[in-house]
Amino acid sequence: IVEDDVGQEHIGMPIKFLREPGQINFVAPDLGEHNEEICRELGYSDQEIQELKVSGVLS
Repeated sequence: IVEDDVGQEHIGMPIKFLREPGQINFVAPDLGEHNEEICRELGYSDQEIQELKVSGVLS
Protein backbone atom coordinates (compact mmCIF):
# COMPACT_ATOMS: atom_id res chain seq x y z
CA ILE A 1 0.00 0.00 0.00
CA VAL A 2 1.52 3.32 -1.04
CA GLU A 3 0.26 6.45 0.65
CA ASP A 4 1.73 9.89 -0.03
CA ASP A 5 2.08 10.86 3.62
CA VAL A 6 3.23 7.46 4.92
CA GLY A 7 5.05 5.70 2.08
CA GLN A 8 4.82 1.98 1.40
CA GLU A 9 3.68 -0.31 4.20
CA HIS A 10 4.65 -3.98 4.53
CA ILE A 11 3.47 -6.83 6.69
CA GLY A 12 5.82 -7.38 9.63
CA MET A 13 7.93 -10.45 10.28
CA PRO A 14 5.71 -13.40 11.31
CA ILE A 15 8.41 -14.81 13.62
CA LYS A 16 10.16 -12.80 16.34
CA PHE A 17 13.67 -13.71 17.51
CA LEU A 18 15.24 -12.56 20.76
CA ARG A 19 18.62 -11.51 19.34
CA GLU A 20 17.84 -10.88 15.67
CA PRO A 21 15.09 -8.41 14.81
CA GLY A 22 14.63 -9.76 11.28
CA GLN A 23 13.80 -7.70 8.23
CA ILE A 24 12.13 -7.91 4.86
CA ASN A 25 14.57 -7.24 2.00
CA PHE A 26 12.27 -7.36 -1.01
CA VAL A 27 9.33 -5.57 -2.54
CA ALA A 28 6.39 -7.43 -4.04
CA PRO A 29 6.22 -7.33 -7.85
CA ASP A 30 3.93 -4.84 -9.55
CA LEU A 31 0.64 -6.16 -10.91
CA GLY A 32 1.43 -7.79 -14.26
CA GLU A 33 5.19 -7.33 -13.90
CA HIS A 34 5.93 -10.94 -14.88
CA ASN A 35 3.16 -11.45 -17.47
CA GLU A 36 5.52 -11.84 -20.43
CA GLU A 37 7.83 -14.24 -18.59
CA ILE A 38 4.91 -16.41 -17.48
CA CYS A 39 3.37 -16.44 -20.97
CA ARG A 40 6.71 -17.50 -22.49
CA GLU A 41 7.00 -20.34 -19.95
CA LEU A 42 3.49 -21.43 -20.98
CA GLY A 43 4.60 -21.58 -24.61
CA TYR A 44 3.18 -18.33 -26.00
CA SER A 45 5.14 -16.76 -28.86
CA ASP A 46 6.23 -13.11 -28.88
CA GLN A 47 3.54 -12.43 -31.48
CA GLU A 48 0.83 -14.03 -29.33
CA ILE A 49 1.97 -12.03 -26.29
CA GLN A 50 1.88 -8.81 -28.32
CA GLU A 51 -1.65 -9.64 -29.51
CA LEU A 52 -2.74 -10.17 -25.89
CA LYS A 53 -1.29 -6.76 -24.98
CA VAL A 54 -3.00 -5.02 -27.93
CA SER A 55 -6.34 -6.62 -27.05
CA GLY A 56 -6.01 -5.47 -23.42
CA VAL A 57 -5.72 -8.94 -21.89
CA LEU A 58 -2.17 -8.21 -20.66
CA SER A 59 -0.78 -4.92 -19.47
